[in-house]
Amino acid sequence: MRKILNLLAAQLLVLPLLAQTDLLPSQQKWVKELAAKKHISPRTIDDQFSADFYRKYFAAVDDRGLFFTAPDLKKLEQFRLSIDDEWNNGATTFFTTSSQLYKTRLAAVKAMIVEICAKPFDFNLPDAYSFSDTLAVATDKALYSRWQSLLKADVLRSLMSIGFHQWQTNRAIAKAEVMAKEPEFRSRVKARHLNRIDSYLKSDADYQQQLGGIYLNTFLTCFDPHSAFFDAAARQHFKAALNTEDLSFGFALDENERGEVFIAYLAPGGAAWKSGMLNKGDVPVQLKWEGSQPVELAGLEAEDIEALLAKHTKEKLELTVRKGNGQQQTLTLQKQKLEKEENIVKSFVLSGKQNIGYVMLPSFYTEWEDNSGSSCAADVAREIVKLKKDSIAGLILDLRFNGGGSLAEAVEMAGIFIDEGAICQIKKTDAKLETIKDINRGVIYNGPMLVLVNGQSASASELVAAALQDYNRAIIAGTPTYGKATGQNIL
Repeated sequence: MRKILNLLAAQLLVLPLLAQTDLLPSQQKWVKELAAKKHISPRTIDDQFSADFYRKYFAAVDDRGLFFTAPDLKKLEQFRLSIDDEWNNGATTFFTTSSQLYKTRLAAVKAMIVEICAKPFDFNLPDAYSFSDTLAVATDKALYSRWQSLLKADVLRSLMSIGFHQWQTNRAIAKAEVMAKEPEFRSRVKARHLNRIDSYLKSDADYQQQLGGIYLNTFLTCFDPHSAFFDAAARQHFKAALNTEDLSFGFALDENERGEVFIAYLAPGGAAWKSGMLNKGDVPVQLKWEGSQPVELAGLEAEDIEALLAKHTKEKLELTVRKGNGQQQTLTLQKQKLEKEENIVKSFVLSGKQNIGYVMLPSFYTEWEDNSGSSCAADVAREIVKLKKDSIAGLILDLRFNGGGSLAEAVEMAGIFIDEGAICQIKKTDAKLETIKDINRGVIYNGPMLVLVNGQSASASELVAAALQDYNRAIIAGTPTYGKATGQNIL
């Protein structure tokens, strides 16, 4: 690890993403100016930048080569070295042209999916589909063939789950019974892909908002991998990921061996639990937010539905479920704050010849914009005080799979274990180094210590581990960490 981590001031830009295309130039201007003024290493907006933007943009909208054909991309090739001019001059011709073509391609692929799924797949014919093949195909006929193989592979994967369940249960596979499910799974696969396309096409405003977000984010990813544009929903999701509380409807989803999504958990005290109308095993059928069109859930996987629930900032939801008796029931749920168990510090004593304390920290969470709210450093300190009552002879701090979070919390965390001193340095746009110190004298724990890390330990986790290593306060054990020495400001 580095002797002292230099935190580069990359940015998270939080701007109001407005739907109308004619407002995109002002957003584009705003993002460009903020990046130029605030980024630690702003790029020159030139032809090299343009080529980089062109490549990243198409990787974002069609990363698997499932919509654009080679002739489509040929039409847009004229913009490859002129996107920089548009950003410098406030023009959006590339965005307008590419988004119109993309909408056409989405509609064309939607028609292909409907046609392909209209008849059964023949699994007796040799076929292959490579999920790593992302090159654009030459013709619409080739694109049709690619989709046919993809859809067939998706159905086969679902059928395989039935066969695997049979094998686990009976050590045998009833082929006829498995194949009898082909129409059902074909219908689900069709619905899942159509729903994903329809999430773009349901209205011009939604389409422009989603594509506009990708367009602005592409600009920032050309500066560094961690700068990002947040609309309102993305900002809420970001804050929730680094908080012990989140606005939630209070239920979790899972899938059974038949590939059917069902309600697997009701959070005690949550809106779903309080309603008295939901039960484990209920199958969600439809979502409808206040003032919006209903969203049919047929064919969607659990993660797709959970993404929809997380994406919408509107708090009131009409949820339609299918009960165990086959009847449908609709109820209204209101989002409310719930404790997120996955973000809570956990500790226990490992008993043996000597007691060893163990603390697992999933993220460097904080209560954003509320200094009196939750603090992971304070929570860890409380857990250590409890562990010390069991006369622990050593402490394990588990930072594996901890992707980071609040810099202030990381500094406070390191300060729990050292008396005082420098924790890290920050280099900002003026190139001056600012030393961040633990200014609080004293420690919560000064005994033997082991810090566990792995490849998913990033940012604040690396900072704490490096600081404790520098002060000879802990042995660092595990695998090489992620390697992120940048910090983001929210603007």
